Amino acid sequence: MKRIVSSSATAFYKRGIPIILVGFLCLGLLGSVSKGSASISQLALGLVVFGSVAAVILYLCRSLKEVSVDEQALYISDGKREERIPFAQVESVSQGVWQRGSFETVTITFKIETIFGPKIFFMPSFRFATFTEDPIVGELNGMIMSRTRTDFWP
Repeated sequence: MKRIVSSSATAFYKRGIPIILVGFLCLGLLGSVSKGSASISQLALGLVVFGSVAAVILYLCRSLKEVSVDEQALYISDGKREERIPFAQVESVSQGVWQRGSFETVTITFKIETIFGPKIFFMPSFRFATFTEDPIVGELNGMIMSRTRTDFWP
């Protein structure tokens, strides 16, 4: 039976944050234009700076995937597509701070090329004690190791 291992926050960061960022961009531009106090060069500079920051955040948010697991495989989804990847095709599972961000993410690296690329990122469930490895990392590594051993040793 499939069990979801990625946090529900994954969906919020993947879909909610982009909507919020676009809303702030529109409100900022409308506010600057309606006041009439900003020059064209100030508006252009503000648009470029905010647009650049928003593009980086959007890229990081869009790279998050939703992950489920059963006894034999991982199920990776981006909301539109889903791919089943057997544990034997998983190279490693590790945890780190989100690329240049403050959120913990889990990285899964594959031995093969998937429709999502050679590695994916997902957010584990929220924890208060973030100085230690998330238990899901150890659990996934254990599942991978036990599955890989049974593939080679009868």
